[in-house]
Amino acid sequence: MGRKENLGDKGIIVHPDEGKHSATIVLMHGLGDSADGWIDIAEQFHQQLPWVKFIVPSAASRPITMNGGFQMPGWYDIVGLDDRAGESCEGIEDSITLVRDLMSAENKLGIPYDRMMLAGFSQGGAMSLFAGLQLPIEEKLAGLLVMSGYCPGYSKFNLTPGMEDVPVLHCHGTEYVNM
Repeated sequence: MGRKENLGDKGIIVHPDEGKHSATIVLMHGLGDSADGWIDIAEQFHQQLPWVKFIVPSAASRPITMNGGFQMPGWYDIVGLDDRAGESCEGIEDSITLVRDLMSAENKLGIPYDRMMLAGFSQGGAMSLFAGLQLPIEEKLAGLLVMSGYCPGYSKFNLTPGMEDVPVLHCHGTEYVNM
């Protein structure tokens, strides 16, 4: 089993011994959650994929308009559930910068972008889709995993030319299947 490294309020990393991984997955939590809520999932994934380093960042705490302005961990502000295309997604650019910085650091360790994935649940899944398909083409990823997510700020979304063939597993459902 991999080692766990706690980065305080910035997140958690699950990885094999340093220098022993050949791929990286950035796994993002949903609105109001934190890396602590997803570390068990990252550890379970790592047991099945021991060569993969899982970086589970925590979103910054910010006021969420839809929740009465209550401060909570969120990758960006959500105003409501009705107008997804026109939502402003205040804070999403800062969150994208954080994710890109994490991937850049992995690239400097020798992990090519085509050996990296973005994954997330709910708002984290939305981040995976929104960020992952708008990266510069030289940062094209191996794929995206979107669990119960959506494309936020769709009116501002611009698919990077050449990203049309990035594999995307986009999951929604009401049933749990034990495999």
